[in-house]
Amino acid sequence: MSARTTANAIYCPPKMQAALDIMSGIVHAQEKDFKTAFSYFYESFEGFDSVDEGLDAVSALKYMLLCKIMLSLADDVPGIINGKLAIKYSVGENASSLDAMRAIAKSNQARSLAEFEEALKTYQKELGDDIIIQSHVNDMYDDMLQNNLCRIVEPYSVVEIEHIAKLIDLPVGLVETSCRR
Repeated sequence: MSARTTANAIYCPPKMQAALDIMSGIVHAQEKDFKTAFSYFYESFEGFDSVDEGLDAVSALKYMLLCKIMLSLADDVPGIINGKLAIKYSVGENASSLDAMRAIAKSNQARSLAEFEEALKTYQKELGDDIIIQSHVNDMYDDMLQNNLCRIVEPYSVVEIEHIAKLIDLPVGLVETSCRR
């Protein structure tokens, strides 16, 4: 944060400023302040885009989308991807990375663990290669699993774990360990 503050006080090349912004966004995302993180990622995306750093711009864009998903604003994802600045990154070699984020957003919006797991399998490389994305996707999966279990179990005073596992189409062992948390 100190580096970012200093960079604002003096001239800092746009690429360096964008790198500082993305790091600031990562710090805020790790602290679960996704609204602030989104702002930093947006600044970083614009910065990398302005100096034609396509790969870095795509990373910042993916992190922006991740923030929207984590804020339960997954319905904003298609609008961002199809927006004025981001549209050029949604085709070609970067398309699969953004498709992965679109699939995660869709499954999150539908609150469907089955869709979420399918997205994780389909886009294993895109989601697993980036440790920042992977970390938050793992947290998201745990949250979705617990929320789905709570929603199903809530109306009952006694439940059969096997029946719950069938309802949400997950292995009994996974449901048992999630219920113990």
